[in-house]
Formats: sequence, C-alpha cells, structure tokens
Amino acid sequence: MPVTKASAGVPLYVPSDTIVSANDAEHTGATAGLFKFKEIQLISRINGGSKFRFVFDGLGNGVGTWGQVYRNGTAIGTQQSFPADGTYHTYTEDINASNFQVGEYLQVYVNIPGISTTKVRNFRLEGTESLWYNSVV
Repeated sequence: MPVTKASAGVPLYVPSDTIVSANDAEHTGATAGLFKFKEIQLISRINGGSKFRFVFDGLGNGVGTWGQVYRNGTAIGTQQSFPADGTYHTYTEDINASNFQVGEYLQVYVNIPGISTTKVRNFRLEGTESLWYNSVV
C-alpha cells in the first residue's frame, strides 16, 4: 500500500480510543418507532481519508430494539441489536469519514418495535490525528 501525506492544515484521523467529541448524557424513549436519540455536530474540517471509531451504550428492556449510527439522517453504520435484558451494552464501529463536512450531524437513531423503555448514553466519536496513512490503490 502506498503511503500518503495528509493535506496541510486538514487533520487526518485514524480510529483509536481517544475521544474527539462526545454526547454522554442519557436519553430515554419508550414509544414505538424510529427516533434520533443522540447527535454530535462536526465543527472542524477533517481529511477525506479519515476514519473514526463510533461508540455508544444502548439498553433495551422488555422488547429487543436496535441502534444505528447515522449522518444527517441517513444510516452509515450497522444496525446494533440491543438485548432485552435491561442492562447497558457498548457498541463500537469504525466508519470511513469520506466527504464529512463542517456543520454535519453524526447521530444515533434507535428503533423501538414496541412500547418499551430504551436508553442510549455515551455517544462518542473517537480517533487520533495522524500525519501519514496507508491507502489502498
């Protein structure tokens, strides 16, 4: 794989456990449907070759639900099933950030198939700035 230098002044991120941005407050819902539970707004430019780690905790209670990472209301992550056990589970996914722009929103949407208490907390965008990265040609 060739090595490519990040654009001057525009940070390139690689997935890591370093928090770049977070929305940690707990959000609770109990009505059936698809809802936006969490949101983070991008406030600085990033290199188009960046990749971030998205992390959130989800809790289902009584009825299985799922959560998924979205960008501006469009799904970009994998549906993550919440066990109906009333305890928090942490979901982690590394997602390419190509074409992410300042002002866009990164979100966690939750689908609740029935009336059931569902919670999400600790939505985090994680990564480390890197000057170099490997790209696949």
